[in-house]
Amino acid sequence: MKQALLILSALVISSVATIQLIVFPNFQDMVLFPARQLELEVLASGAIDLLSEELQELPKEQRGAYLDQIRTEFGFILSIQPFDRRSFSYDDQVELEKGGRNPRRSTNRLGI
Repeated sequence: MKQALLILSALVISSVATIQLIVFPNFQDMVLFPARQLELEVLASGAIDLLSEELQELPKEQRGAYLDQIRTEFGFILSIQPFDRRSFSYDDQVELEKGGRNPRRSTNRLGI
């Protein structure tokens, strides 16, 4: 009886250790991280769209100064990145050249 109880205890302990070391980290990487990314994109998308519209109305020379002005109140890093074709798929490039905005929300780019 004692031996069976010891074997059962060892099995339970090894199962718990396996779950803690293998299952939970994989669950976090596969489920929680993508869900948090999507949540951030949804929460930020409205502000980014509004900012994109405001920046598009300004001449290119004034956009940097405008970002400097609102940077402290915005809540996350703002910068204007040069258009690099290599960072976009062909379909995204076509959309951007036609004047579309945010073809890839996952990068939170303004598309201007």
